[in-house]
Amino acid sequence: SRRDAGEAGGSNLLAVDSRIMYSSGGIVIFDGCAAADSASSAQSFFLGHDQEVCCLAACPSTGRASLVASAQRATKIQPPIIYVYDAAQPRLARGGSAYARDAKICITLPRGFNEVLALGFVGKNAEWSLVSVASDDQETIVSVHDTKTGLLRCSAVQRPPKVHALASNDTLFLTVGGRHVTFWEFAEEELRSKAGTCVRVCNMPDHMFSATYLSMGGSSLALTGGSDGGVYLWRSERAECILVVREHTVPVRGLIPLEPDGGAPRYVSA
Repeated sequence: SRRDAGEAGGSNLLAVDSRIMYSSGGIVIFDGCAAADSASSAQSFFLGHDQEVCCLAACPSTGRASLVASAQRATKIQPPIIYVYDAAQPRLARGGSAYARDAKICITLPRGFNEVLALGFVGKNAEWSLVSVASDDQETIVSVHDTKTGLLRCSAVQRPPKVHALASNDTLFLTVGGRHVTFWEFAEEELRSKAGTCVRVCNMPDHMFSATYLSMGGSSLALTGGSDGGVYLWRSERAECILVVREHTVPVRGLIPLEPDGGAPRYVSA
C-alpha cells in the first residue's frame, strides 16, 4: 500500500542545527530559514536518491558532524536504500547540492524488503548506530547498522509488525504503531525489547502515530501520540504508561519535547 511521506514511517520534517530538513519526491531539502548568516540560510539539497524518500532521521549529537539519514522506497527490481551523510559538509552547509557519492555510507536492504517504516540513531559518546525498521511480505525487522561501515550489527523481529514512528534516547529507543508501544535497548551487540502496557491508566488505542523522549530527573520518560487524540506519558524502564492527556479530538501525529518547567514535562503536540 502506498504511504505519503510523513504520514507514517517516521517524521518528514526535522530540525538539524539551525536548519529544517524535509523531503519532496526524491530530494532531501535543508532550509536554513533560521540561520543567522545569509550563506547558511540558503537552501541546499541531497540528490542521491532515485526514488521517493519515505523516511528521515537526524542524529541527536555527533560532535562536529550533523549526521542524518534518508531512505527511499523500493521498486519491483530494487530493494529500499538508505543513505547516511553529514548535513554540515560544505556542499550542504553552504547552499549547494550533494549526491550519492558524497554520502558516508549507503545501505541497500536485502531483497524481499519492500518498505522502510522508520529510521533513528542510537548510541552515546559520539559512537552512534543507525536503526531501521523495514517490512517484507511476512514480517517487520528492526536492524542496527554501523554508521561508519554500513554493516549490520544485529536485528530482531518487531511484533506487532505495524510501525508508524521511532524515537531514541542514547541506547534506548521505542517503536509505536498498531496497538503497540515497544521499548528497545541496544547493548552488547544485542537488541532487547519489552512491550509497553497502559492497562493501569486506560486501553491501548488502535494506533500510536508519534513518539518522543523527555529526559527529566535522571529518569527517561517517553511520550506517544494516539489515534484517539490522547498523549501518553511512559516510564521507559518499566515500559508502563502513567498518564494520559486528552486535549485533541483527532489523532496526534506530531510531538516535540520542550524544556521542563518546575519539574513538570512540557511538549508541543499536533
